Amino acid sequence: MRIIIILFFTFFQVVNAQQTEESKLISSGKWYIDYFEVAGQKMASSADSKESNWVLYYESGDYEAMEEGQDHFGNWQYDSTTKIITIDDMDGQTEQKVVSVTDKILIISVDDDGMELIIGMKKE
Repeated sequence: MRIIIILFFTFFQVVNAQQTEESKLISSGKWYIDYFEVAGQKMASSADSKESNWVLYYESGDYEAMEEGQDHFGNWQYDSTTKIITIDDMDGQTEQKVVSVTDKILIISVDDDGMELIIGMKKE
C-alpha cells in the first residue's frame, strides 16, 4: 500500500512539473502568427501582418490577442493531460489543441466549423 501511495505522488509530481513547464513555455512571451494550414494547404503570414496578428498568454491566466488589428481580451487555462488551451473571451469559449511547444515555436490546432485549422506561431 505504501508503494502505491509513493508511486501516486511521484506520478502527480511528474504531471504537475510537465504542466508547469508547458504552461511556462506557452506564457513566455508574445507569439506572432507565422502560418496557417487548412486542408493541407499552408499559407505563410506576410511580414507586414506580424504586428497585427499575435497572441499573449499571461501567467496570471489573462489572454490578449491581436487579430487583423482587432484587440481580443479574455482568460486562458491549460490542461496538460489533454494538451488543450481553453480560451474564454467575448466570442465565447474556444479550445486550442497544442501540437507542439518550445521556447521559440507554438503550434496549435483549432476546429473551425468542422475543418482543422493549424496555426504556427513564433517568438522573436
